[in-house]
Amino acid sequence: SRYYVLPTYFPQWLQPSPTPTTRVRPGAVPPPLPVASQSAATLAAGAAADQLLAKLTPRQKVAQLLAVPVVLSSQATAPVATSAAYLAQELPGMITIFGERVPALQADQLARLVETAPTRPEYRQLQPELSPLQQQMLRSLIAVDHEGGSVQRLNGEGMTRLPAASQQCQLSREELKSLLDRSAKELRSVGVDVVFAPVLDLAVNHPVLRTRICSDDPNVVDVYAQYWISSLEAQG
Repeated sequence: SRYYVLPTYFPQWLQPSPTPTTRVRPGAVPPPLPVASQSAATLAAGAAADQLLAKLTPRQKVAQLLAVPVVLSSQATAPVATSAAYLAQELPGMITIFGERVPALQADQLARLVETAPTRPEYRQLQPELSPLQQQMLRSLIAVDHEGGSVQRLNGEGMTRLPAASQQCQLSREELKSLLDRSAKELRSVGVDVVFAPVLDLAVNHPVLRTRICSDDPNVVDVYAQYWISSLEAQG
């Protein structure tokens, strides 16, 4: 799951790879591609990540590769504390929130509780040695399905209820952008890091996906996706 966080710490990895302009004979070794220049901040982040990795035990490294599901209820807040206590023992790389009509308050509680000091002795010993950046790297990412329609975990109090993809693509560009900007700000305010949206399938009248389909026209889906991406990226 940590691959989701790489663009945050290593933005140069998002740059497209340069394409060689010279033709290469069959069997010949292609010329090396130019290395993208790296900022001081990027280099420092890379060094901090390497140092952190060297300090983790095998168990801690494995935990950072896991995306742990947490099912929250709209009826009580007790599951939040129980889940956070368990997660703090292991610090998985990502926490995926599941549940129906989950109030925003519970997502906020989970995010805040997971950020508190870990309970396992080896993590308590590790904490004082970490820089603020390394502590941030070790924090579990909070992920959630938030595409709208029948698939929106956080749709309780304080969260805008998004229409299904089929309806979103019927909105004007101004209406869609305004809706997604508001939703992205709400997600950021409760500590969500990763959003599993939008759905980019190309189909029409699909028997399973149904209203989760935007269009069978690639151009329409591309425009729809770009609005999602820009709104979410603006909130980090």
